[in-house]
Order: sequence, then structure tokens, then C-alpha cells
Amino acid sequence: VTLAEDYTHVLSNLNGAQPDIIIADYRLKKGNGLELIERLRKDFSLTIPAMIITGDTSAEKLQLFQQKQVSILHKPVQAASLKVALNALLSQ
Repeated sequence: VTLAEDYTHVLSNLNGAQPDIIIADYRLKKGNGLELIERLRKDFSLTIPAMIITGDTSAEKLQLFQQKQVSILHKPVQAASLKVALNALLSQ
């Protein structure tokens, strides 16, 4: 597990290793979680399983996440919901 506040920190913390899964808040200090996911997927040339955690429930955003093959968890996130979502992503 590695924690980071933006794309640069993610790359530094990964030390060249490929992530198994990405969990990102939609609103980051620099950019947003969807941009981060897309950049990492491009860097590793893989559709890495990913999840966005957000309070945004707009139909437009939900459709965008679905198009980009990103799971969604709405805030506030309960531990049991996170566990179920993680298991679903890891089984893909």
C-alpha cells in the first residue's frame, strides 16, 4: 500500500512497481483522481482496476466514471462497503 497526494508522489512511492489497484479521491490537491488513474494506466499500458471515492453524484460524472471503467464509492464510505468494492475490483 502506498499513499500519495498527487501523481508525482504516486510515481515516487511506487518506485517503478506496477500498482495492483488504484483507489483515489476525485478531488486531489493537484488535478483529480480520474486524471491520476488515466495517467497511471497510460504509464503502465494497462487497465489497472480503479475506484474513485467522491461526494459528487451528478449523472454526468457517474457516466464518465463508467465510460472510463472506474468503480465509484460515494462519501461517506463505510468500511464494509470499501471491503466489498475492493474484493469486486480484485476479482476482475
